[in-house]
Amino acid sequence: MTELAPELASLLTGENAAFIDQLYTQWCNNPESVPEDWRVVFSSVEPNGAVAPRIMDSDRRSIFHGSGGTSDDPSQVAQRQARVSQLIRAYRVRGHTEARIDPLGRRQVVSHPELSLEHYGLSDSDLDVSVSSWPMYGVSEITTLRNIVTRLRKAYCGGFGVEFMNINDPSKQRWLQQRLETLQDSEVLDREESHHVLRLLCDAENFERLIHNRFPGTKRFSIEGAESLIPLLDLLIEHLAELGVDEMVLGMAHRGRLNVMANIMEKPIHQIIGEFEDSNPDRTFVGSGDVKYHLGYSSVYTTARRKRVMLSLAFNPSHLEAVNPVVEGRSRARQDRRGEGSHQRLAPLLIHGDAAFAGQGVVAETLNLSQLNGYATGGTIHVIVNNQIGFTTSPNEARSTPYCTDVARMLGVPIFHVNGENVEAVASVARLAAEWRQTFHQDVIIDLYCFRKYGHNEGDEPSFTQPLLYEAIRAHENPRLGYAKHMVEERQLLTQAEAESIAQDSLERLQGLLEPQEDGPEYDSYTGNNEFEMGKIWQPYLTGSLSDPVDTRVDKQRLCELLEQISTIPDHFNAHRKIKRLMKSRMEIVRGNQPVDWAMAELGAYATLVDQGTPVRLSGQDCGRGTFSHRHAI
Repeated sequence: MTELAPELASLLTGENAAFIDQLYTQWCNNPESVPEDWRVVFSSVEPNGAVAPRIMDSDRRSIFHGSGGTSDDPSQVAQRQARVSQLIRAYRVRGHTEARIDPLGRRQVVSHPELSLEHYGLSDSDLDVSVSSWPMYGVSEITTLRNIVTRLRKAYCGGFGVEFMNINDPSKQRWLQQRLETLQDSEVLDREESHHVLRLLCDAENFERLIHNRFPGTKRFSIEGAESLIPLLDLLIEHLAELGVDEMVLGMAHRGRLNVMANIMEKPIHQIIGEFEDSNPDRTFVGSGDVKYHLGYSSVYTTARRKRVMLSLAFNPSHLEAVNPVVEGRSRARQDRRGEGSHQRLAPLLIHGDAAFAGQGVVAETLNLSQLNGYATGGTIHVIVNNQIGFTTSPNEARSTPYCTDVARMLGVPIFHVNGENVEAVASVARLAAEWRQTFHQDVIIDLYCFRKYGHNEGDEPSFTQPLLYEAIRAHENPRLGYAKHMVEERQLLTQAEAESIAQDSLERLQGLLEPQEDGPEYDSYTGNNEFEMGKIWQPYLTGSLSDPVDTRVDKQRLCELLEQISTIPDHFNAHRKIKRLMKSRMEIVRGNQPVDWAMAELGAYATLVDQGTPVRLSGQDCGRGTFSHRHAI
C-alpha cells in the first residue's frame, strides 16, 4: 500500500472517525469520487479491491473503529482484514482436521496451527473488533471476528468435516461454501423427520437382535455400531427422489447387507430367515452356490412424499470392491437404454468398507473412469462404512494417509467425514451429497465414522488383536439410545416414554414379519429379481446352453453392402495414407478378390448386429482406435 499523503495522515484521529466512515461510504457508491490515496486504503480493506455493499445500520461500528471505540490506522485495519480473510480460507481448507467425527472419541484431534488466531498475528483482543466478513456466507458484511470464528467452527469443525478446497472450479467451491456456512441457520430435521430417523435406528438394531437371538454365533456380518447407515441411505433416497431420481443401482459388501435388504430394500424378513435355515423350497437362485450375504435383490421404494424409486442391489463376491465396475456398468447400460437425460433419473450408489476402499486397486480404477464419456454415469454416491479397522488391522498400520478416502482426492469432489452417531450431521451430509450429485453430475464421498461391535464376523474374538478398541466399544452407549437421549433432553422433541414406545413398536413389527403371513402384504410373494425390469431383460438369455445350434447367417448381398459402407472413407475426411491403403485392400475383400481376414469378420459382425437393431458398444483402445493395426472401427 502506498504511503498516505501528509494532509490525509493528519486526519487519522479519533474525532475524525466519522469523516473516514463517510468517505468510505462515498467510495462504496463511487470509487472515483474519493482521492486516489483513499482509494488505495479502501481497496486494501476490501479483498481483491471489491466494492462491498454499504451497511446502512447507523448503530453498527465501522471497521475503522477499534474495540475501545477509537479509530485504528487504516493500514492496521487493512492488515487485520487480510489476516481475517486468510483465517476464513484456513477453516475451509483445514477445518475438517478438528471436526469431531469419531463416535468413540479415540481419534486424536490436534489443534491445527493454521486455525489459530496467533498464526495470523491476531489475538483474543481482536475478537470483538468489527471486521468485514467477506468472503464468508451467512453473516452480516460487518461483524466481529468472534462471530466469524464461532460460525466457521460450526460449519467446518462440528459433527462432520469436509475436504473440498482442492476442487479446481471456483463456482463449485462457492456452491459448497454457501451451503456449508449457512447450514447452521435452519433446522436439519423437523419433529416428524426426527421421529422417522429414530424408528429407522430402532429397526436396524432390532433386526440384528432378532437374527442374533434366532441364530446365535452364525455369521451375518452385523451392522451393529454402524446403525446410522440405515437412516443415511433412507435420507439419500428421499432427497434424490425429490431431485428427480426414480431408479438406483446399489452395490455393497457383506457388513450390514442383510440389514439394508430388510430395512431399505424391504426384502421379506421371513425370506432372509429361510436363507439362514436353508429351508426355502423354491430357491430363486438355484445353482448359484452363493451365500445369503452375497445375494442381490430388487424392489420399489416409496418415499415419504409418495415418490417411487426402483432399487436394485447387485450380487457381489467376497472380493469386496469387485462389485464397483459391475454397478457402474449396469447403471450406464440402463441409462443408455433409457435415453437422453437418464443420468438425472438413475443414480448409482456404492457402499464400501474403509480398509477395502483404501486398499483395493479396483476402487482407484473405477474412480479414474468416472468422468470419461464412455463410462460416466452422472456421478456415483460413495458411502464408506468406516469401522476404523480392517479385519484386525488398525488404520495406522493399513495406510499411509490420514483418511481412507484420500485416493478419491484425485477427482476433486467433496469428501464428507461424518460422525455416524451425530444424526443431524448425517442428515446434513445426505442432503448435500444428493444436491451435489444432481447439480454437478460428479461423484461424492461420505465417510461414515462408526465402529464394528463384533469381530470380522460374529464368530471372531476381536479382543485378541484389539483389546483397547474393544474395551471402548463395550463401554460405549448404544447409538439408538444416544439419539433418543438427544431428542428427549436437548431437542425436547419427544418424551422418554415416547422414545421407548417407538423402540417397542419397531421390535413387535419386525417380530411379526419373521414368519410368512397368508394374508400378509404383497411383498410376501417374493420371487427375486425376475419380476423386475432388469430380470425381464435377461430372461431370453437364461435358457439353452452354449452347445445349442444358432443360425448366424445373413443375406450375402446385404453383408456386402454394409462392408462396402464401412470400408469407404468419406470425401471430407483426410485419412492417413496407410489407412487409405488398408481401406483399399478391404474393398478387394468385399469384391471377392481377397480372402476375408479377422478384422473384416469382426466388422461384419458389428455391422450386421447394428443393422438388425442390436446396439454395439466399442469400449477400450484396442476395439476402436486401431491400436492393433487391423482395427479401425471408429
